[in-house]
Amino acid sequence: MPASTEMIIEGLTVQVQRKPIKNLYIRVVPPDGQVRVSVPRRTSDARIRRFVAEKLDWVRYHQQQLRERPAVAPSANIYEDGAQVPLWGREVPLRVVDLPARARIRAGAAWLADEEVIELSVHEGAAPEVRTQVMNQFYQEEVRREGLPLLEKWAQVMGLSYNRVSVKTMKSRWGSCSTKRRNISLNSELAKKDPRALEMVVVHELVHLLEPSHNVRFKALMSQYLPDWQQVQRRLNGR
Repeated sequence: MPASTEMIIEGLTVQVQRKPIKNLYIRVVPPDGQVRVSVPRRTSDARIRRFVAEKLDWVRYHQQQLRERPAVAPSANIYEDGAQVPLWGREVPLRVVDLPARARIRAGAAWLADEEVIELSVHEGAAPEVRTQVMNQFYQEEVRREGLPLLEKWAQVMGLSYNRVSVKTMKSRWGSCSTKRRNISLNSELAKKDPRALEMVVVHELVHLLEPSHNVRFKALMSQYLPDWQQVQRRLNGR
């Protein structure tokens, strides 16, 4: 096991690991931005301090990125008949329909708006993980159904184009944008939040096509398109 020590460098608490390697490496580790440095075993403390000092701007930039990244905690639900489950900022009753084990109907969930209920169809005796998987798929479809029109709308407003859009469950962010490939991802957990949160995340990711970082220009563009975006973001992050 590599030897690990702690050093205070330029006011930063740095975890140092000495390993059988040739070069020095530095990382800023989520979720709290801890700084970790891997160095060759015989590296002096003075060399480590110089190395970290040279990377100080890089470290602080990535720590700021982590602070501004929403902390996402997918909500845990027990999907039982009669439970109240979140959908677009409100609690909706869940109706579980048991399918015969031999039924050839694909398990699924549906939003029955006329009855204000979510209907979850699964085979009899299905494990809780199966119900969770089906509900996750349902939330993905909800975000896709609501999110794609919003992306088209705001892309036109901003005069932008994008390529592929994906919806998936993510643990550390509400959305992401690949500025080189112009691909956008949205978190399926957004289907549990207020619809304004989805719109804010859509605008957020599109703005990254204009400004990749979370700098002053990025914030100014966000305020230009959605003046209350910071309030929406705070509510989304539970702050």
